[in-house]
Amino acid sequence: MINLECLGTTPPKVWASRADKRLLGAYVRAAKALDLQAAGSNVDKVGDDDSHSFLEARIPVLTIHSLTTETFGVLHNSRDQLAAIHPGDYYAAYRLASTFLALLDSEVE
Repeated sequence: MINLECLGTTPPKVWASRADKRLLGAYVRAAKALDLQAAGSNVDKVGDDDSHSFLEARIPVLTIHSLTTETFGVLHNSRDQLAAIHPGDYYAAYRLASTFLALLDSEVE
């Protein structure tokens, strides 16, 4: 399960501590192919996302997001608006997610 969450407030990141190691490896390869940094930002202690139920069912998960300690406060309040999105960061997330998914598709036998 690939979860796209809260994209565009910073360059894309992954919730690495929750990620399936094989999916994380493919994500890193996709980032390298695009000359993007494969950064992680773990949010174990501050929130949850839609991958939770899949993880509990032992389905491999990876969440791509843009949350950091600086941007987490934007969620679910008056600052949670389109103006919080940086178009370049959002486009980087789109490029990385689409390359990552294409890579996964080509590796599935």
